[in-house]
Amino acid sequence: SAAGVSAKSLHCYTFVFAARLCSILRHEGYLPYDRSGDWLYHCVEGASLLATLVAIFLVHSTYNLSYEENNDSFGAIPFLPSSFGSLCIIIPCFILAALFHPSLNRDWFSDVTWTCSIYTESFAVLPQLFLFQKQASYSATVEPLIGHFVAALGFSRIVEMAFWMSSFTELSDRYGNRHVGFLVLICQIVHLIIMGDFFYFYLSSIKRGLPMQLPSHHSYV
Repeated sequence: SAAGVSAKSLHCYTFVFAARLCSILRHEGYLPYDRSGDWLYHCVEGASLLATLVAIFLVHSTYNLSYEENNDSFGAIPFLPSSFGSLCIIIPCFILAALFHPSLNRDWFSDVTWTCSIYTESFAVLPQLFLFQKQASYSATVEPLIGHFVAALGFSRIVEMAFWMSSFTELSDRYGNRHVGFLVLICQIVHLIIMGDFFYFYLSSIKRGLPMQLPSHHSYV
């Protein structure tokens, strides 16, 4: 069943993995120096992209009847199909990346696509949280697998933020400016703030041993 799944969040993650692959397949500036930088990261990003594409295909084909398109309405743009709502996240993140990006690859396109993937990943969960908000008006229970999936995304952000707190200085430009590194850290923090309410209700449900319950009149975004 695709009930409770935001295809727009999946669209954002598809862009994230594709953009990152555009960078790391061409240059090695954002890869580790050990052997894992030769193949492991490429395989993980490629597998993630493939899995996300399969999920999108299943949502719009096999499980299309259960997909809640009316609730998955984040970023509705006049005169454009509803499915283009993910552009409300992708386009601003691309513009921001074009203006503020490191230059470890010394290639504009590779540097911008890598940075854009970082920025977009920080906000890709917004359509999913928006869908939860819409669902709360008639059904307070979140599907367990979807709740665990979103929680895993949030906890992975905590790990990623811990990494960047110790490594953001590596994104400094040749003049020693750290503004890009600070911007990456801010994106991680904003993501956790966005996820704050979800974490509260998720952990509360885990503590009680019950399915996650959403309040009827609460807003995530």
